[in-house]
Amino acid sequence: MSKNISTIQEKTILNIIESKNVTEAIKKSRISRATFYKWLSEDKEFRDGLIKKQQIFLDQSFMYLKLLNEDAFKILHETMQKSKNEALKIKTAMFLIDRLLKHYEIEDLNSRILKLENQLYEE
Repeated sequence: MSKNISTIQEKTILNIIESKNVTEAIKKSRISRATFYKWLSEDKEFRDGLIKKQQIFLDQSFMYLKLLNEDAFKILHETMQKSKNEALKIKTAMFLIDRLLKHYEIEDLNSRILKLENQLYEE
């Protein structure tokens, strides 16, 4: 972390990442809610440190979910192929198609947003 962040601020950032909510984190850190929100609003080093740690945590979580996702799709594929329950096969197929369509929708939206951002920055 940055040299400009105090030890208690570093501890608070770690507690925010590891706790269920802000209330739990500030109790572990032994600071007041007002102090936490003051740091968040007025201390750029603290805010940037928190955002960086949250992004690292999210990236790690996403990588783990990607690994689990592979297994989940294998199970769905096996269910479609091996199940004797036709309703379950249909429901599984519909789920997979729905997810695929959502993926394409998100990709389309991302593409549109990127184009708009590029146009905005060109002006």
